[in-house]
Amino acid sequence: MRRFFLPLFIALAAGGAAFIIATTGDLPAQVASHFGRSEEPNAWTPRDIYVAIMVGAATMLPLFLVTAMCIWTVALCLRFRRPD
Repeated sequence: MRRFFLPLFIALAAGGAAFIIATTGDLPAQVASHFGRSEEPNAWTPRDIYVAIMVGAATMLPLFLVTAMCIWTVALCLRFRRPD
């Protein structure tokens, strides 16, 4: 069962990154990155920087969370291991 989840995770992360990269052509050269109280944009980011941040967040955040959950699970298993 474990052999199924790692390739699935990698495929989903790669698919998400590919989707973000594939849809960058629809974005303007300058992307609104911050909005004021009147809901009007007041800060802009170049498209390339925006895409790099989105791909990084879409791949690194899930990777960090899964790694943290694995470490936490192993720590719990070691803590509550039955003595032989």
